[in-house]
Amino acid sequence: MASTAELTVDSSLKISEYADLFGFPAEAVLAAVQEQSRKNLKQFYTVSELAERWSMTRQGANYVLREFQAKVVNLGTGKQRRSLRIPGDVVARIERQNTQLLQL
Repeated sequence: MASTAELTVDSSLKISEYADLFGFPAEAVLAAVQEQSRKNLKQFYTVSELAERWSMTRQGANYVLREFQAKVVNLGTGKQRRSLRIPGDVVARIERQNTQLLQL
């Protein structure tokens, strides 16, 4: 772990370092972080919300949804109306599958 002289507000620590800092098992800290992440998921997202969340265009978000064969709810009426809602668990699955470990 870095010395306190090197730490800033923007410093990052590993889960194991947070665990050591507060005297908890690393597995407990990881479980708490994962549980909090699940609580932060909305029940449904619009394509526009996902585009903003993923820092891309609506077309890009639609492409990601197609690539991951996401099941969505269409609340639109008629043949020309699309009002898609994407379940939060689908969003979590896409983000989990698309998350990669950064190789430095």
